[in-house]
Amino acid sequence: MPIKRDTMTFYLPLDLESILYPPGVDITNEQLRLPRKLYLNPQQFNIRETKIINEQLTKGGFIVQYWGEQLPEISVTGTTGSAGIEGINVLRMIYRHEQFAMEDVFAKREALLAENAKNSAMQKAQNLQGDATTAILDLVTGGAYSSLSSGISNSIDIITDAYAGGSYVDMEKYQVGAPPNLASFATTMDLAYQGEIFRGFFINFTTQEEANSPGLFTYSFTYKVTRRVGVRKNFMPWHRTPIGPDGSTRQASIPVEGQRLDELTFPYQKSMISIQGPVDLSGGLPTASEAASTFASENSIDAGVDATSEEGVLIGSDLNKFISISSTE
Repeated sequence: MPIKRDTMTFYLPLDLESILYPPGVDITNEQLRLPRKLYLNPQQFNIRETKIINEQLTKGGFIVQYWGEQLPEISVTGTTGSAGIEGINVLRMIYRHEQFAMEDVFAKREALLAENAKNSAMQKAQNLQGDATTAILDLVTGGAYSSLSSGISNSIDIITDAYAGGSYVDMEKYQVGAPPNLASFATTMDLAYQGEIFRGFFINFTTQEEANSPGLFTYSFTYKVTRRVGVRKNFMPWHRTPIGPDGSTRQASIPVEGQRLDELTFPYQKSMISIQGPVDLSGGLPTASEAASTFASENSIDAGVDATSEEGVLIGSDLNKFISISSTE
């Protein structure tokens, strides 16, 4: 099976709706979360988990108090490589995302405030025009009642309607909820890394530049995890599964048992090293000696091969052309 490697990706919340979803549910919706992929994977990715256990010595022995687990802590160290300082700029924007997200929220609130204030003022004006009681009182007071009530009610409603989206007399129908704020955006970032998604928040972010390596920038940050979903799987061809067919754990095979290819995570497929130049396979696969002789004649070097062995070593005066050839019948 093909092996696919992907770089670390952050999914940053854009509004309150994205905050309410559990990790990994809304990451494909770019209207709710902004994906930000790192240029390179970090050089170090460390996860530290700690239990909260207090022990106290008494005359009768130790008293142990268990309080659960601390929030897992991820420590990341890496370099931006050829991305240079612009790669650091991207990381810093991810680190300070809550500041930029709140700026967008304020801009949307300002536009909504102006629109709601306009609609509220027009609605109150229409209501006052169709009120027969107001017309009678205006006739008696010479219009003083209409001016006074209109000024008070409109001032209150325009302010409350703009923020609540309705009249202040209907406020009871609105439930109390957590509005978007700096804390809600900062603590609900999603970090996706090779099959797992970590929701949490940044603790610190550090960049480093040295004079003896101009143009290369290193970074490190600490990330606290509040929720963790997904599972990470083996991804290298030499990885072996530590769980047997019956679900029980097992130890590594010992050398006398051979290679035990059945324990590899990825299915084993026989392959042959490609040799420069055309190879005639009409008569079957070439032996080690035949492959070595062909390679030697094409590259004008001397070859010493044990024809009786399945494995041959091609030896030349130029050490750069040293190659090991093996064939499988």
